[in-house]
Amino acid sequence: MDRLTHRAATLLASGTFALVVAVLLAISARLNGGRIVFVADDPYIHMAMAKNLVRHGEWGVTGGSFSSTSSSPLWTCMLAAAYLGLGVGEAAPLLLNVLFGILAVVVVGRMLEREGVSPRWTLAVSLVVVTIVPLPTIALCGMEHTLQIVLALAFAMAAAEAAAGEPEASTGAPFRLALLLAVLLVGARYEGLFLVGVAAALLALKRRFTPAVAVVAAGTAPAAAYGAVSLAHGWYALPNSVLLKGHAPAAWSASALGGYAASGLERLVRSPELAALALAAVVILVVGRRRRGADEDRHRAVLLIFLGALAAHAVLAATNYRYEAYLVALGIVACAAGARPLVAGRGGAAHGRARRSVTVAAAVAVVVVAVPLAARGARATAITVRASRNIYEQQVQMGLFLRRFHPGGAVAVNDIGAVSYFADVRLLDLWGLASLDVARARRGVGLSAAVVDRLAAADDVRVAVLYEEWYAGVLPRRWVRAGTWRIPDNVVCGGDTVTFFATSPEARDGLVQALREFSPELPAEVVASPGIAARAETHAALEEAAGCLRARRGGRQLENRSATPTTVTSVPTTARAVGR
Repeated sequence: MDRLTHRAATLLASGTFALVVAVLLAISARLNGGRIVFVADDPYIHMAMAKNLVRHGEWGVTGGSFSSTSSSPLWTCMLAAAYLGLGVGEAAPLLLNVLFGILAVVVVGRMLEREGVSPRWTLAVSLVVVTIVPLPTIALCGMEHTLQIVLALAFAMAAAEAAAGEPEASTGAPFRLALLLAVLLVGARYEGLFLVGVAAALLALKRRFTPAVAVVAAGTAPAAAYGAVSLAHGWYALPNSVLLKGHAPAAWSASALGGYAASGLERLVRSPELAALALAAVVILVVGRRRRGADEDRHRAVLLIFLGALAAHAVLAATNYRYEAYLVALGIVACAAGARPLVAGRGGAAHGRARRSVTVAAAVAVVVVAVPLAARGARATAITVRASRNIYEQQVQMGLFLRRFHPGGAVAVNDIGAVSYFADVRLLDLWGLASLDVARARRGVGLSAAVVDRLAAADDVRVAVLYEEWYAGVLPRRWVRAGTWRIPDNVVCGGDTVTFFATSPEARDGLVQALREFSPELPAEVVASPGIAARAETHAALEEAAGCLRARRGGRQLENRSATPTTVTSVPTTARAVGR
């Protein structure tokens, strides 16, 4: 270890990442019929859009129609390019994620080397990023988050260099790199606007107004371009996923902003790893506030970019395990780089007491931060294989079933990823990501049985596959249950049971027969049950139906639906670690 170099440290950390991915993937594939199966349904949305872009030249989850469903235009385009070279399949997003995961480790190593961190500590911090983010699980999400981590780290470093350096640094190579990275970062995910906004504010505080405006212009350019295209197709300027999953206030009043700030603080408290990193960053800033020099200014700038982006994310963005990965990676690296000069000290008797104080503070900060971070990494890694199995047992099977028995037909669903990727169907998305009318209803008065019935009739929907508990009181009474699939040990799906509906009594027999024919092909753990002949229209009929299902489920209690609302304004999502 005495001869360890920064390059060797990066290679060791990259090799660890690749090894863990390979092990998790091998176990997952053995459990999932030899398939590559990702740990969420959402990556299949991008895969379906990339497939349709390559095959039909259309930006949407289904061929022949536009839908503003992707909040990562850059990733969808990259995936489409990979499909042109590798062919449409699950391998392309996996390979891209492994590539960007390795690149993330390389960027971490380069940043720490730039900040004077020793090779040993570079290896330690790189391994912390790999295991705590954790990069292998994020890679097996099959989405753009590894790319986002790379771009967020690189942008924060370049922007800090431009903001903390001499005035000429705001027009030099670091600044030009920051402009390019701002475009890519926001194109990868819209949360990149948080980093861009904080970087612009730091430049403005230095009275470098022209560079600040340039950074804002670069960061908003991809969002503006996408918005123009979306509006031209009659959709919202922002992707539906951003509108429906985010927390932006409808009115920018003082009371509304105060309420959202309080909600953001509550969400931050519910993410102890981010709260711990924020505390560590504040401690480092306070302890090192009197230190002067270009390096110290750059450290402070990176920490401030992290804290500002974290605050904006907590207030405005959706809280989700993988959505926060870029902040966890940036927080770890920013704190490691910022703490190094403080712990190293300046030597000499005059500084002995101060150095001991700093050492004690650093030790306390490490303990406070380590516990929630370690819990995050262990929890995510432990459920990765099970999450992949859940997706295979539920969403993948839904897609395979509809591909076989409902090709080209219209179907109502609330998880659109695997369904749209595996089956060429037309979607009525009752979550609203791929259906504009549903999104408008959810953003307005809410869904109702009349609205759902009208939209289903307009699209000639014959089959619906839903988490029934999400839509209590909203599904049309004439819809008929044809069967259910229940998976065990659910850690990622929105519910453990999906219900198949025929949208008319006449269509039920055919759907029941199709479910019966497909049942032998289901994974052994999936429990397939016949449906109820008709939707309950009276309280007595509902209680009888509930009793039948309780018996079939081994006594499991059903939700009491005797007093369900007639409209819903939002659909609950799972709070599990690597969920939606």
